[in-house]
Amino acid sequence: MYDFSIGVMLESFRIPFPEALKKAREMGAAGIQAYSTYGELAPENLTGAKRREFLDMVKSEGLVISALCGDLGKGFHNREQNPGLIEKSKRILDLARELETDIVTGNTGRRMGTPQGINYIHGKQRNQILRGADYESFVKYWVPVVGNIGIHDASWRGSFGGQIYQTGGSHGCINTPTANMSQLYEMVEVGMPVIMFY
Repeated sequence: MYDFSIGVMLESFRIPFPEALKKAREMGAAGIQAYSTYGELAPENLTGAKRREFLDMVKSEGLVISALCGDLGKGFHNREQNPGLIEKSKRILDLARELETDIVTGNTGRRMGTPQGINYIHGKQRNQILRGADYESFVKYWVPVVGNIGIHDASWRGSFGGQIYQTGGSHGCINTPTANMSQLYEMVEVGMPVIMFY
């Protein structure tokens, strides 16, 4: 089984990030979470070499980035606000990838890629068995998004991210490390938009 790192909220320390990272390590945390919708860690502020410096700072304390919180709130349904919110969401996802916050999407090699587009969370369930023609998988957290495609933990995976989705991806769902999924589950609400793209 994969060793998942639960993260503490970096901003909750209310001190500069270098000091907050040291405090997180001293508390015995394995990872950190941080807001990327505003402030120092917003994609427009954390650019170029600053991204590598921040990641190196996190790693130098023996920590990992468990999750970036990119909830932009409401406004996706508004025609004027929608394009800007989608663009900012994409920048947050790019930042998450560069900071090594990984997932596994649908297996594109078997034509089971995760459907792209703007969708909405239409449920939240705990301790479910997901079934398909050739699988039966227990998940602790299930957040359906479009049809039978959703976001869930995947305790059977030893790694996430990279090019896994091309040959070892899911049946279309977004597989997420359990520690990250438990936190995401608490943050999302039914009706919240989910932007899915490669």
